[in-house]
Amino acid sequence: MKLLSTLLLAALLPATTHAAEAEAPPRCLYVEVAKLPIRYVGEGLAPAVDGSNNGTPATMLVDTGAFATQLTMNGVNKRDLGLQMTGRTASGVGGWSRLYAARVQEVALGPTKTRRSAFLAVIGDANLTPAFDAIIGSPFLLQADLEVDLKAKQIRFFRSRDCGKTDLAIWQEETIVIPFESSGRDSSPNPHFPVKINGTTLDAIIDTGAHHTVITTAAARRLGIDLKGPEVKRAGYVVGIGTDKAAQWSGQFKSIQIGNETIDNPELGIMDTQSELSTDVLIGQDFLRSHRVLFAMSQKKLYIAYLGGTPFSRGVGLEP
Repeated sequence: MKLLSTLLLAALLPATTHAAEAEAPPRCLYVEVAKLPIRYVGEGLAPAVDGSNNGTPATMLVDTGAFATQLTMNGVNKRDLGLQMTGRTASGVGGWSRLYAARVQEVALGPTKTRRSAFLAVIGDANLTPAFDAIIGSPFLLQADLEVDLKAKQIRFFRSRDCGKTDLAIWQEETIVIPFESSGRDSSPNPHFPVKINGTTLDAIIDTGAHHTVITTAAARRLGIDLKGPEVKRAGYVVGIGTDKAAQWSGQFKSIQIGNETIDNPELGIMDTQSELSTDVLIGQDFLRSHRVLFAMSQKKLYIAYLGGTPFSRGVGLEP
């Protein structure tokens, strides 16, 4: 993780100019410093970017819902990397997994590369074989401002200077702005923000690794949702990190409000996670395929623009 953090910071530090420094009062300087294409991988069409480990190509999941950057056992076995026990664990929808560590000699992501040897965490237990070699988590992704645009199949990183009070109007579409504060709920920098479902305020995060939007069973109970009611259908299980399966339902809700955008009659998942979540709602790819999102970490704001299409529609607009 330390290696990847240093790697991105070195690549994303903006160059300063004498002209910019001479201006008074200072003007906002907002610079795109990296752009990476996204491709969808696996049966779930998860958003991933291309990188490399030890000089061999590596597929890396873009996952703002992940607390750390980790290798998968699949990625380790491809490269015949040696493993060491760490005594630590990681949590996911399938419960808890042992964490190992593997030494890598070189890591590259997009235009950035390092040849310094370092240890990376490895997920030991999962009830599926992932289509990616590594998970790029929120501590790496959100060191800079991050734009996620699944419709354009790309992510972009930005650095800002003197933009604290400036509206970052970098898109033509009408944009929702949602301020956020560091919640202190967990170690992830992923912003927590309020949403309203059926008129009740719940805590949410944007999870680019989630195939569709889900709420927890505890949040469903707060909304008065009966899992055995006629508007709720059993939707099998969710699998991921951990050895267990998380039961899932699909429910028709009256509305969901994100900022000043209200979406009527959304179909959302309800998930009985096998580990504790620090939030009520995971906003997933079924929302992101119709919206562009900027994690403006420099301002502690989320910028969200509607791009067209039907949010929360499963199976719509999925292109590999």
